[in-house]
Amino acid sequence: MSARLARRLCGSVCACTLAGLGGLAHAQAMAASGGTAAAPPTTTDAPGAISEVVVTAQKRSEKLQDTPLTISVVKGTTLTELGVTSLFNTAPLVAGMVFSRAPDDGLGLTFRGVGTPARNQSFDQSIALFIDGAFVGKGRLYATNMFDVDHIEFIKSTESTLLGKNTDLGAISVVTRQPGSTFEGDASVGARLDQSGYILDGGVDVPLTQDLAIRVAAHANDTDGWVQNSYNGNFYPEDKDYGARLTAVYRPSDLVKLAFTYQYTFDHRIGNGFQYVDPDHTLPPALGEGVLDDHQDAYTSAGEDGQSTHKLAAHIANLTADVDVGSSKLTSITSYMTYGLHFVDDFDFGPKDGNVFIRNEQYWQVSQELRLASSTTQRFSYLIGASAFYSDWNSDELQKFDTPLQVGPTPFYSVFLGSFDDQFKQRTLNVALFGEATWKITERLRFSGGLRLSQEDKSGSWARPAFAPFTLWNQVLNPPFPKTPLSFDAFLPDANASLQYDASQNLMLYAALGQGSKTGGFAESSSVPTGNPAVDARVGNEISRSVEIGAKSTLLDHTAHLNLALFFVDIPKFQDTNFTGAAFVSRNIPVQSYGVDAEFVWRVTHWLTFDNAWTYDHAEALLTPSFSPSQSPRWTGHSGLIAQAPILDGAWLVKGSAMVRYRSRMHNIDSYVYTSAPLTTLDLTLGAGPADGRWLLELVATNVTNSISADFSFPPPDPTLAPSVRIESPTPARQITLRASAKF
Repeated sequence: MSARLARRLCGSVCACTLAGLGGLAHAQAMAASGGTAAAPPTTTDAPGAISEVVVTAQKRSEKLQDTPLTISVVKGTTLTELGVTSLFNTAPLVAGMVFSRAPDDGLGLTFRGVGTPARNQSFDQSIALFIDGAFVGKGRLYATNMFDVDHIEFIKSTESTLLGKNTDLGAISVVTRQPGSTFEGDASVGARLDQSGYILDGGVDVPLTQDLAIRVAAHANDTDGWVQNSYNGNFYPEDKDYGARLTAVYRPSDLVKLAFTYQYTFDHRIGNGFQYVDPDHTLPPALGEGVLDDHQDAYTSAGEDGQSTHKLAAHIANLTADVDVGSSKLTSITSYMTYGLHFVDDFDFGPKDGNVFIRNEQYWQVSQELRLASSTTQRFSYLIGASAFYSDWNSDELQKFDTPLQVGPTPFYSVFLGSFDDQFKQRTLNVALFGEATWKITERLRFSGGLRLSQEDKSGSWARPAFAPFTLWNQVLNPPFPKTPLSFDAFLPDANASLQYDASQNLMLYAALGQGSKTGGFAESSSVPTGNPAVDARVGNEISRSVEIGAKSTLLDHTAHLNLALFFVDIPKFQDTNFTGAAFVSRNIPVQSYGVDAEFVWRVTHWLTFDNAWTYDHAEALLTPSFSPSQSPRWTGHSGLIAQAPILDGAWLVKGSAMVRYRSRMHNIDSYVYTSAPLTTLDLTLGAGPADGRWLLELVATNVTNSISADFSFPPPDPTLAPSVRIESPTPARQITLRASAKF
């Protein structure tokens, strides 16, 4: 790290520390939270003390305050309370995270200003997703509806040795609820008051025998959106989702635990919020008013209600076996996932029945991990393992264009007129060996080091037939080509190391560094100007190197946590994707990010908690001219109060929260033109119920002030429009939900 960069990093740290406290692993002391929150806590002897949080980011259960990683934790009760039904909705709850949604459900997911840009579905995500410990190999599954969650761990540090494939910039670990040992159930219903709609959740624990218990859970939602379409007066996006999950836990002995989970989800979205925006007022009146607001004018005859339509059905099955072998534990995780989807996207984003993308995909994967972990109480402990992953993905996207612009004689007389079909197939095989060891040098000083060796092979094919009319667009700018074999292989060594020092009983200092990787391949959305996808669409491996220095402390007689972390991430060949308005361009570019995470949670009294979480990151593409990568605001975070107080001699509980959330200005593609304005929102909750928790009635309001900013922005695929015109979707407007929940 250069002296100049070190000075800039230190300056950023000072600025963040003076500006506010927040960010890192966000532990919630109260049972009701408006922000991030604790996983199942351990107990503490001090009255009024803040609860400890237990995480499994390093493949073991350990206290968050003892983990040399930056992890934010959101508990399932918070998700249910705020009406969160997918990972997209979790971003405002986590400092340092942005999760924007492109028109085709491409993932604009970043931690600390870096992450795989939206669009290319053949790209792996550099922020991996795990469900109950099983790796999720395709970005489409990130968007499935989420329900009956115990907690989610957002791992913003590089821990690729233990977490594995595609975790070079972080990971998200979703932990679903497990069955209890007694017969009991829970249910909740939320009714939207701002627009029509409902959200239903429920589950029941059934102990079948002393050794076997199951949990059955289900979810359904039918909610209207916040953008009204002038075509039919309806509010979009309209989400109609449902899912069900069966979880069985079997303990044949004290040494063996088997857990099986199967879930089915169906996601159905009609319409979106994308609209024309033009600050220079050159937009033709037929395309709308050109202002980012709650109105749009869009139509396509190919979709439901004359709108873009997304349907995705997914099956996920996991089998986890834990066997105690002496003082060690042997763990096996076997997983199978599959989905099918049908997408219709109105790609002219206006009332003309012109450009439309029709996409069908079929995907399945199978994975197996086996690991052996010794007891952490020993002076020298270890975790060793092996994993295998295989996936098969078939994608067919028909792109119909009908935006003529005369540029030459017949037959090449127009741009954006004509059709072609991208027929893409990809198979992936990854095998890996990994191990990590921890040495307790003294009672206070610990060193950990690990290594993962992976071999990944990708094979497949790509064909692009064209359809009449044969024009400049589908013959020259996007030339057709026959079925072309594609292959890519890589051997990737990843490593991690950390040093921890317990300066006192309440202060842990650490330094960690890591190298993570993501294989390259072929970008299925590329324009392929030479007609050879093996050359034009090839993108190299992505390797990231990160350094983190942090402190985790417990203060004020164990009623507060104050955590700080400095980070630096260097990615010499970041896998970038940019949309020019006429083509998607994928390439490897150098990117760096540095900054600070901070967290301060203080249980002021037994009934009031002061909750803060903030992240500052300076992400930059090291090109001339330089620019901020997509979805990389400098500041993200929240501050607020959470209260829970007994009334009527303790027979009842009243709870409430007020949370201010902030995201600074950010860019959406590799251009300063397509920028989202800063966004500040206010969330409020108020609820009451009996002290025993049998039932609860809550009023939940998000974005109370109706603040607006662009969630995603890019140039329109129409060369006839002025350069100032943009396509943007507004962030969710004010939502008010009356929610009732009960336990039985």
